Amino acid sequence: MGSSGGGSSGTGGDTPGSGGVLGSGGDNGNHAGTGGENACASCAPCFKCGKAGICDLDPTSTWKISCVSASIAATNLDGAAWDPGNVPNGGGAPDPFCEFQIHEIGQRDTAPLNDTFSPAWNEDITPPNVKFTPNWVMSQAGFWSILVADQDGMTSDGICEVFPPLTATNFANGTVVFSNAQSCTKLTLRLTCNE
Repeated sequence: MGSSGGGSSGTGGDTPGSGGVLGSGGDNGNHAGTGGENACASCAPCFKCGKAGICDLDPTSTWKISCVSASIAATNLDGAAWDPGNVPNGGGAPDPFCEFQIHEIGQRDTAPLNDTFSPAWNEDITPPNVKFTPNWVMSQAGFWSILVADQDGMTSDGICEVFPPLTATNFANGTVVFSNAQSCTKLTLRLTCNE
């Protein structure tokens, strides 16, 4: 005779015990309750039920990365104005754009914003010829980067460059913030499931 319990079968008997098969305590997002064989039946897109009964990042899921915004120091690392009066769009403040790079080669960038220390691009910079998955991101760590640069006509001056070591937690949170990276006092990126 089965005993009662929260699992799909009771202990100490050969017939199922009473109690649910769903776990309790989940938030119906990227985390699920514990206990029960269907504990994470409602994982968010780009996540899947893991062995521990919680929703884990699907390493083969497809994502987008966006450059959200930045805060830029008033002068470059040499202490000079970003745009002296003798360069296109001169006037002191930079004309920043944000770019996804692989092996230091630009793949996709935002439009430059003129004369601002606080650019807010909110633009997708996912490389067009790469399936941007957690597997790719983590296996290529150190080979891809995000560059923020000052557009000066046909040339550009680097403002900051980061090589994000993204983790499953970053994907779950959806936002990655870098502080005091070269001349970027703040750089914000967004990760969005694309499935």
